[in-house]
Amino acid sequence: MEVVVEFEYAAEADDELTINVGDIITDVVRSCDGWYEGKLNGKRGLFPDNFVKVCLYKRFAFWRDKGKHFICGNQFFSHKL
Repeated sequence: MEVVVEFEYAAEADDELTINVGDIITDVVRSCDGWYEGKLNGKRGLFPDNFVKVCLYKRFAFWRDKGKHFICGNQFFSHKL
């Protein structure tokens, strides 16, 4: 499963991911209560499940004007690089 980050989170332990709004985390599985485990930028780690939104539909991505824009389900997200 894939998720898109809605709120920033700074890792507090070596096994956690630092996530930023608009990041797409892949290969996500439920870890323990309140946490997911997934892969971001080549690193696998834990992150809070209430900081992200599950993408139920295939995402469409494109880049324009140095911005990163994508569709997740029926919502449009934008995140400046």
